[in-house]
Amino acid sequence: MQVALIILGLSISASMGYIIASSNYQPKLDDDASQITELKSQITSLKNETASLNQTIDQQSKMYLSLFNTSYGASVSRLQAVQIALRSGGWNNTNLGGLEVDTSLIYCRFWYANNGDEKSFEILQYVKAPVSDYFPRAEYNVTDPGAVGGFKGTMWYRYVWLVTVEESGGLQSVPPPGYYYVDASTGEVIPHFGADA
Repeated sequence: MQVALIILGLSISASMGYIIASSNYQPKLDDDASQITELKSQITSLKNETASLNQTIDQQSKMYLSLFNTSYGASVSRLQAVQIALRSGGWNNTNLGGLEVDTSLIYCRFWYANNGDEKSFEILQYVKAPVSDYFPRAEYNVTDPGAVGGFKGTMWYRYVWLVTVEESGGLQSVPPPGYYYVDASTGEVIPHFGADA
């Protein structure tokens, strides 16, 4: 009987020790659970930020990769035209921050009066397929079709890369921060003028 009482006493003592010990660990377990919940929240937040950044990277990549798209067989590629235009305008990584670069291949005419004072510009079409000859063509001593003065001058027909530097995110200013015509056969930068752009 004494042995039974001793065993019972030891059992009760061990149980009490377990209860006391487990109650000492409860605050630590609560802290650990709180930290785990906070870490899960941070992981979710980082996953959302990563998804947003990936979406932005995808959009920017598509925009910049479009600069490498077909040049429609022109001597000066789209990418070369962008490089020429940006160099001409003094653009660099710093002043291009927050801006987008876009290009289109256009067929247009530039008219320059013989007196040197009058000039005009008109986009005739946007080029969406290769053409047989990209070299500039000139007509001399012709009048500007849109002019009222009847001055004679030279009409240049050119395929040019229209390179624009604009505010990103849909905000557009008129004129944009950068606007360039780069001849698709010679790489010459033609000064911008006219309201037809």
